[in-house]
Amino acid sequence: MKHFLKVALLCTSTFAILISCSNEENSSEPSSVDEATSTSNEETGSSNSEGSGLTDRNESSDSLEEDDRVNLAAGDTEDQLDLAIGDMGTIETTIEHFTLTIQSIEFLNELKGETPERDQFVLADVTIENINDDTLDLEQAVDLLEVTTTLEGSGGGDFSHLYEVDQPLSGDVQPGESVSGQLVFLANDSEEYYIRVNPGLISSSAVKNQVIWTFTEEDSE
Repeated sequence: MKHFLKVALLCTSTFAILISCSNEENSSEPSSVDEATSTSNEETGSSNSEGSGLTDRNESSDSLEEDDRVNLAAGDTEDQLDLAIGDMGTIETTIEHFTLTIQSIEFLNELKGETPERDQFVLADVTIENINDDTLDLEQAVDLLEVTTTLEGSGGGDFSHLYEVDQPLSGDVQPGESVSGQLVFLANDSEEYYIRVNPGLISSSAVKNQVIWTFTEEDSE
């Protein structure tokens, strides 16, 4: 009988110890969860802080880009919209300032054995004078021009670099100096033609003023 009581007492003690351990483990779990939640909140707060910093840096970068843009202010040269063959026009860009005189115009169905991809060639004899304080790049200067048969439509640029001409325009012109040469345009038959500054360059403020020469086939040599 005494042996049985000892065994029962031992079992009871063991059961009580197991229950006590189980309660301690359960009470410790919320603490771990709270720590994890706190850690997550700290990480989230850190992430938001970094995001705010990136926004500030982006705004600063945008400000720098605006400061570095090409000057878009208006120029000092007025538009010249009613020029004729023989007239001189003045063209001002963000970096260039020069005059261009269309001395003569010739309509050709053939140029040095080449035939036009449109109805005809328009060969223009021009004189360019550099009135700026810096060197003028002739290729950049003539790239500003185009021929069109309607002012509301698009036009085509100079193709003298693709065809053989007697006086090609290339190289640089020093301040105060002038040079003469020939431009080649392609055009379809029309009652009236225009040589002008490409309007897209004016819209972007790369060129400060518009210059337009109006002519017909009767103005041809």
